[in-house]
Amino acid sequence: MQVITGHITPTFALTLILVLFAVVALLIYLTILCRRVYVQQNQKILLQRKVSEIKERELDQISLILESHEIYRKRHAEDFVDFIGNTITAIRLNFEEYASDVRKPEYKAQKISELLSKVYENVRKAPENKYVEAPKTSGLVAAVQSLAQQIGVVGKLKVQVLPFNLQSRIEERIELLLFSIIRELGTNVVEHAQASDLTIYLNEDDARNLTIIVEDNGKGFTFDAINAKAESGLKKIEKIIEDLGGTFNVDSNINNGTTIIVTLKI
Repeated sequence: MQVITGHITPTFALTLILVLFAVVALLIYLTILCRRVYVQQNQKILLQRKVSEIKERELDQISLILESHEIYRKRHAEDFVDFIGNTITAIRLNFEEYASDVRKPEYKAQKISELLSKVYENVRKAPENKYVEAPKTSGLVAAVQSLAQQIGVVGKLKVQVLPFNLQSRIEERIELLLFSIIRELGTNVVEHAQASDLTIYLNEDDARNLTIIVEDNGKGFTFDAINAKAESGLKKIEKIIEDLGGTFNVDSNINNGTTIIVTLKI
């Protein structure tokens, strides 16, 4: 019986070694590639977490500022009521003293007049510092409607609030932020725009993007002049909205009114 034994040629052995090297190299490359993808994904996740943490801290800081502002307004309102009560008491006491002792009538009349002047001056200034309750219980729309009633002036400034498709409550901190922004924009119209009509639109789309439009028919302004003032109220609002991932746009022309549009994911 004849046995045929195989014979491995040097060429075949070299080819086999090269193939094995190629397979090993491919496995190493795939391992490195997978490792790189894994690291990149982890870095992306860490970056997203970092961005979320930064935005959360910024929102917390904004909330603290706004809450402090609301506390100040409430405290101012309480101080105002105390002042009026104390001054009226002083006027009453002066009148009682005047009635019981008619000596030096000019002095006592002057004293009463000064007290009345103080009351008038503080009452006149009260609208500039009036406290409007934040939308903690009634919601953003009701709070803005209450604000509209307070800043509107019969025969001079008509204020309308037009909400569309706001179906659910917004996070309290965001509501407080948006309400404070709307209040500042409305106050700007009252103080500077010389407008007769102010309309505030609030619209929420299906993707939970909130659009706020504050539109007046006042004297308008050039936004370039506002940009030159880094500390202006509008620039601060723009910075806050952009930090939260929203947009802030102003369309204004001299003698042609102003439209301010704020969009924010809620």
